[in-house]
Amino acid sequence: MKLEGSLDAFGLADVCTLLSSTGKSGALELTKRRTGGPAMRGVVWFSSGQISGASADLTRQNLARRIIGAGAVDDLALRHAVARVVSGGIGVARALLEAGAVDALSVQQAATEQVTDAMSELLTWTEGEFAFNADQVDPDEVGIAVSVAAALEIAHVRQQQWSNLHSAISGPEAILSLTPGVASDPSVTRDEWGVMALVDGHRNVQELAELTGAGLYAVTSILAGLVQRGLLTVKDPTSPDYVSNLERRFAMLMSLEEAPIGPRSAVGSPSATGSPGGRGATTAGALNGATASPSATGDVARGQFVPAVGALVGAGGVDAYRDAAETGSVTESSRAFAVSRPGGLGSQVMAAQAGSLRAGAYEGGDSRSQTATAPAVYAAELLQRDPSLNRTLLLRLIAGVRGL
Repeated sequence: MKLEGSLDAFGLADVCTLLSSTGKSGALELTKRRTGGPAMRGVVWFSSGQISGASADLTRQNLARRIIGAGAVDDLALRHAVARVVSGGIGVARALLEAGAVDALSVQQAATEQVTDAMSELLTWTEGEFAFNADQVDPDEVGIAVSVAAALEIAHVRQQQWSNLHSAISGPEAILSLTPGVASDPSVTRDEWGVMALVDGHRNVQELAELTGAGLYAVTSILAGLVQRGLLTVKDPTSPDYVSNLERRFAMLMSLEEAPIGPRSAVGSPSATGSPGGRGATTAGALNGATASPSATGDVARGQFVPAVGALVGAGGVDAYRDAAETGSVTESSRAFAVSRPGGLGSQVMAAQAGSLRAGAYEGGDSRSQTATAPAVYAAELLQRDPSLNRTLLLRLIAGVRGL
């Protein structure tokens, strides 16, 4: 019996019904022309009028991919099966089955799902050619039989549901991502978990379907259900992902969190470094009785000694000194510092400094044109002048700062 023709004149459903009613066995080969590329080739295998296998793309091992995607085979078994296929006369699924590498029921279930997926795809071909070859034998025959009527019914239902599934996920090119927060504890099936494990915010729906090997319709159905339950969301390519949002918002808090300080090796050194009139010269020089270096960098000294002074003389004095330093000379800043701690250690230190340092801009000064020498005022002498301070405790704190 020679049966061939155009799908424009005879639909695939009619041809399959004819082959089923006559109890034919063999291969119904289909070809679909494609603009700008090679023709698409599919096949429906018949055994005594029943569908025993089908594929909408003969360039791919769709049944084998489905088995692999289900995690039913290991590397060694697959390698041996591929080697046997290369020698000819058998398909990968059948080779795995005959080798005992996979469970027969699992393979038959996968083959049945493959038939329904392929038939649903092939029935959308409204143009192309078909030809029936009774001499062809299915290399992946695994012992299944699907009635043509059942396959056509399933395909019809899927076509009706496809538009809703398509709209739920915005199409096969859509990229999905996991929803960071859900309203209740999620509950998913094993099949749903297998698909969710592949969702990474980069692969689209079509790529996920290829990875699972389960077919576009099955994967789309699972993804659409997860989206409707709020476990997945369609990613907007113009918007940053959830992690980027978190990183951006955490960055807004950095100005309120602890800022890094300069190298620890420079803290409390006998020769304090800083620009003339800077925090390094005034604070460290007064505490240690050192001479400020005119070529030193003020920024490093500021980062090192402001926290130390804050620990010794109190946050109030440091804040006052910090504000005054940005708007006036060393004399003005020392006056503000002294006012904030009248009669305290801070006022004595800054007063001594103000009397010996040449007035000038607190920041931005040229180290080559400005020099400042801190007087030999030691902390021990200053502490003796202020009976309100705990001299022993502060001396221990000062020693600790020097030792850093």
